[in-house]
Amino acid sequence: MLRLLQHAFASGAGGPAASFFCDAAINAMTTLIQPLGEELALLPSGHPDGSRAGTAFGLTRHVTLPSQATIARIVAAERGRELAETAGAFARLAGAPSSFGLAAANLRRIVDRLQTPLC
Repeated sequence: MLRLLQHAFASGAGGPAASFFCDAAINAMTTLIQPLGEELALLPSGHPDGSRAGTAFGLTRHVTLPSQATIARIVAAERGRELAETAGAFARLAGAPSSFGLAAANLRRIVDRLQTPLC
């Protein structure tokens, strides 16, 4: 999501690439980040004080998408597919929250959109 936003703003305001990547990032915010964040905030942290786990945001390594929009779209779709496969594996674990399966399905939809050519 952060890399999609970064590419959208680097593409220049108002262009088709900026709109395309911004739409994908906003879709990720509302259909992935929000439901997963809500679910994770309900999990116990493992501390005896009854605190909850929650989630953190950050980039473990800062690798930007390529500047050319078509290549950036392909790279983002490839990484999205990898993440969707991982999310699907987590969703199949016994006791996994239902939001994991929903997140995997939503991510596959975002990847499908990323695989469509820019106009």
